[in-house]
Amino acid sequence: MRSKLRRLYYWIIYRLRSIQNHQFYNKKIKRLLRANNFKSDILTSTQKNEIKTFFESYGFKNVNCDWHRFYTNFSGNYFKSYIPESIFANNIEPALNNKLKSEALDDKNIFDFFLGKQNLPKSIVKCTNGCYYGDNGRLSFQKAADVCSKYDSFIIKPSIDSGGGRGVQKIELESEENRKNTVEELFSTYGLDFIVQEVIKQNEILASLNPTSINSMRILTYLREDEVVILSSVIRIGRKGQVVDNQNSGGIACGIDANGVLQKFGFNKAGEKFIKSDSGIKFAGFVIPQFEDILSKVKQHHEQLPYFKLISWDATVDVNNSILIIEYNCRGQGITMHQKANGPLFGKYSDEILKQSLGKRLFNNVLHY
Repeated sequence: MRSKLRRLYYWIIYRLRSIQNHQFYNKKIKRLLRANNFKSDILTSTQKNEIKTFFESYGFKNVNCDWHRFYTNFSGNYFKSYIPESIFANNIEPALNNKLKSEALDDKNIFDFFLGKQNLPKSIVKCTNGCYYGDNGRLSFQKAADVCSKYDSFIIKPSIDSGGGRGVQKIELESEENRKNTVEELFSTYGLDFIVQEVIKQNEILASLNPTSINSMRILTYLREDEVVILSSVIRIGRKGQVVDNQNSGGIACGIDANGVLQKFGFNKAGEKFIKSDSGIKFAGFVIPQFEDILSKVKQHHEQLPYFKLISWDATVDVNNSILIIEYNCRGQGITMHQKANGPLFGKYSDEILKQSLGKRLFNNVLHY
């Protein structure tokens, strides 16, 4: 009896959060439509009925067609299988990814346990719950600051929830005086959970897109019963002088086809389209180096994380042509960028994934919310 009441309690909490999320995403899509000046309703009544019928077949009633209106306006291509963010956040992600596990395994300080140190940017210092670690184990606050002060430059970022480039900084220690004090003050501003890494020296082909940022691929993978498949790939390109490449900082996103070739235009968060980067490199025909190896690497790593059926990977190639995984994301995966660049998120797997997003699987995962 107690178990049933507990499940009922969590189900009610989930439903209340679901209503809040739907309201949030309904407001978000209205902001996107206004920001991109998509005032006209490009969808026909036949298309709207087709969208609603399609999603009702999977149990989603009264779907807001504004997301389809947005993607159709942006790309010029209509598909009934565009995935509204509200459905992805409320149903698909909770059904396919274990939220309880993601809150722990999204911590960048433990990525090396699953991915191996050789596949990650080299860490200098890790701070987990206020405890400092270096290559050889625990460090005091003073020793950790001393280690970092020996570097002329490094990257520091929160180890938990740095999505959208939040808190990611490249630190330059130009002065020889008070370097350690500068680092100590920096540590204090980052709190209990952060990571300090060496600056990546990027492959010269990728660096040509923008030399001041790491221009990383965002790759969405799906763990099926007997394989991992690639759903969508996008590259984020920093703007002139910027250290980070994400769209929240003004970066440009550009779709990548299955052969690693960029599409003819990229776009920023505001919807402005570009045919070349700020450094003058045209997107059309640009080939991502070692793209097949990058895809192979992320698929291999996804096999080690079966708690999550959908993972977004940030990857790049360094100057030695080694593939580096900057991070992986199991929640808040930024699907709008993918669908603007490449069309419907799940492609030929839409039916398979949508069928998993209701019923017993979702009800069981509610206990983690």
